[in-house]
Amino acid sequence: MLLVLSMDGAQLYWNKESDTWFGVATLINFAPEIRHAREMVLLLFIIGGPKAPKNHDLFLFPTFAHLSACQRLGLRIWDASTKAFFDICPWLGFGTADTVGMAELNGWVGHHGRNGCQILCSMPGCHKPGVGTYYPAMLKPHSSVLPGSAHPDIDINSITTPSPDEYNKRLCLVLGSTSNHEYMQRHRETGICKPSIVSALPKAIPVPKCFPADTMHLFGLNITQLLISLWRGSIDHAQEDDPATWQFSVLHDNAVWKVHGASVAAASLYLPVCLESRVPRNPAEKISSGYKAVEYLVYIFGLCPALLYRLLPQAFYYHFCKLVFGMRMILRHHKSKDDLLAAHRAFLKFVYEFKILYYERKLTCLHFV
Repeated sequence: MLLVLSMDGAQLYWNKESDTWFGVATLINFAPEIRHAREMVLLLFIIGGPKAPKNHDLFLFPTFAHLSACQRLGLRIWDASTKAFFDICPWLGFGTADTVGMAELNGWVGHHGRNGCQILCSMPGCHKPGVGTYYPAMLKPHSSVLPGSAHPDIDINSITTPSPDEYNKRLCLVLGSTSNHEYMQRHRETGICKPSIVSALPKAIPVPKCFPADTMHLFGLNITQLLISLWRGSIDHAQEDDPATWQFSVLHDNAVWKVHGASVAAASLYLPVCLESRVPRNPAEKISSGYKAVEYLVYIFGLCPALLYRLLPQAFYYHFCKLVFGMRMILRHHKSKDDLLAAHRAFLKFVYEFKILYYERKLTCLHFV
């Protein structure tokens, strides 16, 4: 029995503080078609709010103590087909959350930190003067940057993630700090703030391998919203930067944006019946009012390869298609090792070329990354 734990926070009321956190578990043993059906999802905990907890581990402890007991003693289950009991040991396979929740679950610095990668990779971030947020730009900006961000260009093929032994060495370094200043310096360099509560479980995929990337938020919200803001020219930008001059801001003109939105809405007639209740609405009218992740997925990865053909300049269009190819490949229920390797190569090219085409080593565009 292999469990996946997921946690997230939500506002229950529109005009009232109600930061409530939920934890659920799903079983990887079930097929993907039924794994996330409502009756298959196990509710683990609710943290009632109204404010977000300051110490999530205090609220996670009862759930993990119960899971630890089941792992040590076994979980007795009745098998109706054989009319007999059997004992099974539930393993924790993965812990999943968005970038905010994951920092509470794994004990790492979070996505704004210098080493803020969600899978604790070896690439440090870079930040603008006077701004504390770090951005994962592999290519050093042309402008002068602060000493902590002045790392040379990084080869995307050389980026690695730590093994459990390497992670434990980093953790011991942080825990061995003898002063607050030393602790702050070490957790900044290692990307680790504290031990993860998952490490206490007797049967779990070891840290950091149990914390995978969050593809739901990444593909369904983060990348899609970023691309739209770039194509629209609506992303925050320096005063001297005019979005109308950007080659990629092909939807910047309101008339073009409205025609594009109407095309998205009209495409609903040609989408599969299984998407009937989730077809993307007109983004020119609805994208700022609760556009759902599944709408973004169908809109960006289903419709935009056609709608942006010959609208995006060729270099940007080919670049976008590499992302579409990789995303469609990994979200298949069934794929081969060769399929995954092909998707991996497409993602590497997309990430590297994004820095060349959009960021262009400009310090003012660092937040594009």
